[in-house]
Amino acid sequence: MYKARRTELHRWVFSQLENDNSEWFADQLSQLAQVTDLANDTSARRQFDIAFGLIPRRIGKHALQLNADEQTYAHSLLPHWQPWTWQLDEAARILLILTAGNRSSQTTRIQSLLRHADLSEQLAIFKGLSLYPVDNILIEVVGDGLRTNMSDVFEAIAHNNPFPAKEFDEHRFNHMVLKALFIESPLHPIVGWEERNNPELTRMLLDYASERVAAQRTVDWELWQMAAQNADEDMLYPFIPILSVAPENVLDRLSQEGLLLALSTCTGVTPQQWIDENLSELTTIDNTISWENLLLKSKGIKH
Repeated sequence: MYKARRTELHRWVFSQLENDNSEWFADQLSQLAQVTDLANDTSARRQFDIAFGLIPRRIGKHALQLNADEQTYAHSLLPHWQPWTWQLDEAARILLILTAGNRSSQTTRIQSLLRHADLSEQLAIFKGLSLYPVDNILIEVVGDGLRTNMSDVFEAIAHNNPFPAKEFDEHRFNHMVLKALFIESPLHPIVGWEERNNPELTRMLLDYASERVAAQRTVDWELWQMAAQNADEDMLYPFIPILSVAPENVLDRLSQEGLLLALSTCTGVTPQQWIDENLSELTTIDNTISWENLLLKSKGIKH
């Protein structure tokens, strides 16, 4: 399956390259594929580094275009794999990593690259996580990436990437979700959060929500969606007063509607039924609210 993923990535990249760039990149891949010990081959390592740096200028930064059939096939090769969210230069850099040298030394090479990588290089490396061999070195560099203060780097790991859901233990996955909230990064692009959701994560989310409320700060609506999967009404009851406060902005309203949806989910009734039974003075409910509609509203899309 590994070879199939690399083969398809190769095909997708080259299908979108112009002749001169295609010839240049094919030549780089062909030469570096013959190297067995990239770490100790000074000439090959220099060639790799130069090619890795030149890729955006030679290949371009537009989106990697995959049609519906190609997207479906990508999912069949690796569940939740979304290479169409990459740029073409990112895909090419990942392909270069996968092709050069011995697969057994790829993670060592990745670790070395990250020591001096600029932002665009870091993003490409982390987006390709699911294609690299998993070992202690890879887990270490991913941990370093999650600790960064750069949201783009964090999101290259956390968003549209099947690696965390597949490889993280519960502790690391939970803390990734919590950090996303801390840095105000969306939760919905986290792949597999429904399957990886767990009671301990719910406890952490609600503790965080309590801290936000105590500080008179808005609780992200996506927190309520994630918490609703394992929370019961008693766990959400302390937050009900939020629903009685007039919202000052769109985020406050989204948070109220998210909490209302979570409460109705826990009790098995519609949001309007929950209001009628528990909070009849709340009269500004949007009767069409759903998690899907809240996502659209958060993006400024009218439904």
